[in-house]
Amino acid sequence: MLTELSGLGVSLKFTETLDELEMGVKEIKEVSAADRVTASDEATVVKRDEFRSEVPPVVQSDEPLVTLLEAYRVVELAVWRALERHGLGGNRKKPLQSAIRTLQSNTVADSSLLRLVDDLVSLRKQAVHELVPVDRNDAERYTWIAADIAEYLDGL
Repeated sequence: MLTELSGLGVSLKFTETLDELEMGVKEIKEVSAADRVTASDEATVVKRDEFRSEVPPVVQSDEPLVTLLEAYRVVELAVWRALERHGLGGNRKKPLQSAIRTLQSNTVADSSLLRLVDDLVSLRKQAVHELVPVDRNDAERYTWIAADIAEYLDGL
């Protein structure tokens, strides 16, 4: 398992970034869930962690890098769906972060969403372009984070 990548005087911790992403996603999902709870408190908010028993269906590959890339694609598609739902569609060739900025300025998207997506993009770039090895556990965690972000985006 990769725990640290050093270069140019900067130490980037892959697993710690996943930990931070999990906490950030949990926060925006809790805020989103709280917004959906009715004033009479009849709705019950169930945290996703309570019913996670298996890895999401996107994890079908024995190769962790492929798993990570498939999970990233799930987020990309959710971003484009959200843009289209809000009449903000357009160029799918623009960077994912730019698309998130568009959502944030035109919807009620949480202000921390861009940071979360930036971290996802950063981890993907490390794995793909810098050839940082990704183990199965980290790929599965990345997949859960991506699934949570996609679910959040689908709720916008």
